[in-house]
Amino acid sequence: MLNQEGFRPARKDRFTLSSINALIRVLRRKSLIGSKPSVAKPRWRSSDLARELGIKPSTLTGWHRRGWIQSSKLGYRRIYWANEVELNRLKKLSAHQPNGSAPMPPSLTNPAEKMS
Repeated sequence: MLNQEGFRPARKDRFTLSSINALIRVLRRKSLIGSKPSVAKPRWRSSDLARELGIKPSTLTGWHRRGWIQSSKLGYRRIYWANEVELNRLKKLSAHQPNGSAPMPPSLTNPAEKMS
């Protein structure tokens, strides 16, 4: 976007992914930008929702791939959606002990409400 808008870095013809990442690191180090996006409930950063559910963030990634949890993208980050009803379902899902080869109950794997 910077390249499209006509901005140019000091020493090269165009911005690259590595030059943008370096710029972001400098701005974070100088506290000019925050390192984590702020999100308001019912949206959750993966680390916060995983902590709330007592699971690893990688479990949320697996659930997302299976369609068991709703999310959107904020930049490069995945932001999960869980209102009170969904949060209760996800707590039950995180506490569920799989029974061998039996499939997960649909009441735990199907979102109870649509993301708004």
